[in-house]
Amino acid sequence: MKKTIEALPGEGKKIRLTIESEIIGPFSPKAPGEPSEEVEYDTDDEFPYDIEDAAMKYLERREEKAGDGTQRLVQDTVADFAAEDGRITISYDDSEMLGMPKTLTQITFSEDDRGTVEIVRTGSVSSMFVIGRGKRNLCEYKVGTMSLSVTFRGIRVDNTVNADGTGEIYLDYTVEMGGAVTQHTRMRIVLGESVER
Repeated sequence: MKKTIEALPGEGKKIRLTIESEIIGPFSPKAPGEPSEEVEYDTDDEFPYDIEDAAMKYLERREEKAGDGTQRLVQDTVADFAAEDGRITISYDDSEMLGMPKTLTQITFSEDDRGTVEIVRTGSVSSMFVIGRGKRNLCEYKVGTMSLSVTFRGIRVDNTVNADGTGEIYLDYTVEMGGAVTQHTRMRIVLGESVER
């Protein structure tokens, strides 16, 4: 029987996990034929789409704004690590960082395809992101009762995580909503030492 993400915390090996994120955006949507230069808005009030604005406000709850307009977040936590049937899974409670009750995040990938990483979040926030090197993937993003389709374009996926629970994942990707690039994210996920239960 396949385990659900709700059952994963508490199972597997415990490891320290550090996630460093750098989020640039939102960007202005461009009309066809316009240059692809990315333009940042100063405030969320100027963001053009209501539902995307709600998604950005959700992201704002977990990010720390830097002086240069880039949003940076460093998250240190304890995660469950499992290597089973050729898949590696990292699961952790995101509730405290997101400021929402019961939010669980799972990062998973196949050992045979390290260029594609899935990030699934369940609980008060529900989403599934598939980030593949050089690929565009249409994914679903839910905030409260709202649901929207979001396209993730993987620019770079470097993955050195081993079955022993060491290594790191580096993700560089853009998020497209309504056909326009709305943010550019760089994320480094570092697996640390084992933690006693």
